[in-house]
Amino acid sequence: MPAWGDFTAVASTGHHPKKPIQLVAVESKPFSKGLPAAYSTTKTELYKKHYLTPGVSSLTLGRQGKGLAVVAWIAPQGTYRVLSLTLGQNDDEWQESAFLKLLENGVNVLIDDE
Repeated sequence: MPAWGDFTAVASTGHHPKKPIQLVAVESKPFSKGLPAAYSTTKTELYKKHYLTPGVSSLTLGRQGKGLAVVAWIAPQGTYRVLSLTLGQNDDEWQESAFLKLLENGVNVLIDDE
């Protein structure tokens, strides 16, 4: 098993094609605070999941085609938690206010754990 998959809590076997991902928040707060109830990304890649480690808490799901997949999650790592996203691989995403809000909210969720 790859160590990076154990650290981020999700191992990926690759990426799906670059297409918009329709995102839906799983938890109403605090991770999704200030975000639209549902929105779509620009063209980006969704991870092909190989496994999820125990304790993963899904924060946002994404649909790219038929099924839903976890695109933002928090997982335990020792005495701390790790925030991971499958988003951010496309430069255009870094210009989207919703994506930047996801990052801000994620950092705030982790800070509140302290």
